[in-house]
Amino acid sequence: MENVGIRRLRLEDVEEIGKIQEQITQSAVTPDFLDIVREYAGKPENACFVAERDSRIVGFMISRILSFFKTLGFDRSDFINLRRVLE
Repeated sequence: MENVGIRRLRLEDVEEIGKIQEQITQSAVTPDFLDIVREYAGKPENACFVAERDSRIVGFMISRILSFFKTLGFDRSDFINLRRVLE
């Protein structure tokens, strides 16, 4: 794909991510969904990214770092919650 870039998700991207989610699932996103995206995007330790094509967001990945795996001997673990791509 030409003109595609990946960058960290910013809080101002949340509404556009909601639109992508609606297009893919064919159902309205809930305010809870947008709140979760805001929460994950607002923590720099999480790995949340958007894909842009020609300055337009065409995909996203929501990922968070989990610490409850410490009981199993892991310092931290990454969990990819959601990924969507329009094109």
